[in-house]
Amino acid sequence: MKNLIKSLREPFTKQQMIPLLNMSNDVRQRLDNQISHFPTEEDIQEISNTYSINPAHLYVIDKTVPCYCYYDFPVYINIDVLSKEYFEMFDIRKKIDLIREESARAWKDKNYSCIFVFTNEQAKILLFNEMYWKVQNEDKFDLFQDVYTSLDYGHALVDSKIVRDVWQHQPEKYKKELRDHLDEQCSEDRMTIYRGESGGSTPYSESMSWTTSLNVACFFATRIRSDLKAKVYQAEVLKSDVLAYFSHRNEDEVVVFPEKLMALKEVPMALLSDEWEALQAEGYMDEYFLYKNTFINPEHYQNPEGIHGIPHVKRVLFHAITISRALGLSSRDRAILANASIYHDIGRMHDDHCTMHGEWSWQQYAREIAYEYPMLEINSVDKRKRGEASGYDIHKLSSQEVGIVRLLIEYHCRPDEECREALMRMYHFEYHCKSDEECSEALIRMHHLKQERERAWLLYRIFKDCDGLDRVRLPRNELDVKYFRTDEAVRRLVFAYQVHNNSSAL
Repeated sequence: MKNLIKSLREPFTKQQMIPLLNMSNDVRQRLDNQISHFPTEEDIQEISNTYSINPAHLYVIDKTVPCYCYYDFPVYINIDVLSKEYFEMFDIRKKIDLIREESARAWKDKNYSCIFVFTNEQAKILLFNEMYWKVQNEDKFDLFQDVYTSLDYGHALVDSKIVRDVWQHQPEKYKKELRDHLDEQCSEDRMTIYRGESGGSTPYSESMSWTTSLNVACFFATRIRSDLKAKVYQAEVLKSDVLAYFSHRNEDEVVVFPEKLMALKEVPMALLSDEWEALQAEGYMDEYFLYKNTFINPEHYQNPEGIHGIPHVKRVLFHAITISRALGLSSRDRAILANASIYHDIGRMHDDHCTMHGEWSWQQYAREIAYEYPMLEINSVDKRKRGEASGYDIHKLSSQEVGIVRLLIEYHCRPDEECREALMRMYHFEYHCKSDEECSEALIRMHHLKQERERAWLLYRIFKDCDGLDRVRLPRNELDVKYFRTDEAVRRLVFAYQVHNNSSAL
């Protein structure tokens, strides 16, 4: 099914178009086996005569799922069934004349983008590969830029001669803007770029499209939701070798010839498919579902299905459980992160930027929930380590641990500096020693407080990253990798996109 859908959507080139007239017997026999009621030459001539259509402009497109079309540049029309009834029902003759008339008007006005409006998306590259050589030189780069940046698939099908020729026609103004922009992004001669690939992507060795954003690369590696074979690559390139930079779709796209890439390597990324079985076998999924099914309640939210509602909270909880496993945290620390995940957004009164909803969330928990649902540690993992196939241990969090949960909830929406100040207040200790014994006790107390402060600070940073990883649900410019506080969060960015794409399993 996945290959069928891909075939229906993928672009094609002139080389894949087979004229319906004068077809070789071998090709006709092959297509006759693939397409039911494949037309004879007599059928084609009859349709052509009836509707005054040149039969030389009728083609079958040789793809996994072949289809018919009419093509006489710049007119392209997809034809589902090659029959007189179809031509009559959809008034194909009139459509041909209308597109030809409108295209001629657009060509005269140099409004080339308008010509593509009348064209099936799959045929855009077909038209562009022919159109490029017909427009004047001063229009070539703008045409290339408009088409190249609008394509979701098939960049590799753009005529390689065009790809080598177009840079000669870049306006000097654009070249200067490109240099200035790249200098703003990077003060060095080299810059780092990324590329995300899924199972059906053009391999990096043949592709010109890269990005300056690791987040964008991870998005493209995972945009086919059913394909979990995501890979992300990193390379360096001289700024002087960058051919173009496109930012208008929040993709920070860099165009560069593959042979100009340096220091190429794959970026290590956690994948959902690699961890799923282990999460189940080791008891982490049991913990996740116990926390989710017991404590996440739609009644606690003003907008349960909003961007900060239950779907978001489930994913943050899942990230808290899985990142705890990756970092080897204790079951108590895992429980602190889980409880913070469950309640961190219940006090939200709106979905806009807000630095107060953490405090409101804690107040709501303390006022309405704490008595019935105290904060608990649910531990299935240790049961599995002991060889038990099911079951879990359950314990209440200590008052000190509840205090850390409160810190995480109240300060998850505030700057790190404010959390640091709160930690210093929470774990502040003054002493005036009168004896060696008292001094020794004070030093032990200070050491303990320092450990607790470091523990709380670590969990705060991890929790901020768990919440931040679910920013993949927002527009791409709403997530900046440099704001992650742990290396593990960066390593889990592809994982976060895959979790978002497969939220129904959580």
